[in-house]
Amino acid sequence: MLEITAAKFVYNDLGKTTVTVFYKNDEYGISLSSAFISAFKELGGKILEVVSYPPYATDFRDQLIKIKSKKPEVIFFPGN
Repeated sequence: MLEITAAKFVYNDLGKTTVTVFYKNDEYGISLSSAFISAFKELGGKILEVVSYPPYATDFRDQLIKIKSKKPEVIFFPGN
């Protein structure tokens, strides 16, 4: 699963321990973000915030302001 590989890459290879997850609120986005969150926490990482956006959204300002305020080292953005 790519999201588990991504969690390992962020934690082990990049050495980053704080992440915000920003995902599309649909079945695909929920599935990918949930798997990443579980894997990242198991490695010892900390999820600062989990932020979603509705399908077909085009303006992400509010979400990005919220994410920026938490100052994550990485934003995990599973999407297509």
